Amino acid sequence: MDNPSDNPIVRGLQLLTTGWGYNFYNRGNAARADDLLVREKAAHQLGEAAAALSALEVAYRRQFVPNPTRENPYPPADAMERLRAIGGLKARISDVAVRIRGAATPTQDRIWFRLRNEQTLLYQLLTFDQSLIAAAQQVSELARTLTAASWNQDPLAAASQFDLPLQQLDSTTRERTELLLMPTL
Repeated sequence: MDNPSDNPIVRGLQLLTTGWGYNFYNRGNAARADDLLVREKAAHQLGEAAAALSALEVAYRRQFVPNPTRENPYPPADAMERLRAIGGLKARISDVAVRIRGAATPTQDRIWFRLRNEQTLLYQLLTFDQSLIAAAQQVSELARTLTAASWNQDPLAAASQFDLPLQQLDSTTRERTELLLMPTL
């Protein structure tokens, strides 16, 4: 009973047994829910990375940005530049998390049933989403290992560690979107 039927008796039976249109045990619905769950897990990992960078921002400000005094009312420019770089990296990670959370899932529609095999598509999306989790976990671990002292020593090297996993997240999200734009599978 995975696909809708043209027989009115079978359709009525499907409606009675599936909660008026939604079958929790349908493999396609389970795959759709798994896809959503996996994407939320990846976005959550990126949220943890952003939270770790927020903590790094506070620690860096506490250790390397002196309080203003009458003689020096403004903080050092290089310390503020490094502080802004932490904020930029945090914003970049947050943007990727938003794109992952907002990624489309194919709708449950009779037109799509004619054009594509929905379950195959959902399983393909799930493989993309699993690679999203791996890269998001790597970003989260990198963010947790950063310290204010290591960021102060070489902010470029510390930020460049994030380039490869964030590029991987971008390309996987793009490939996932392109898969959904294909007319048939």
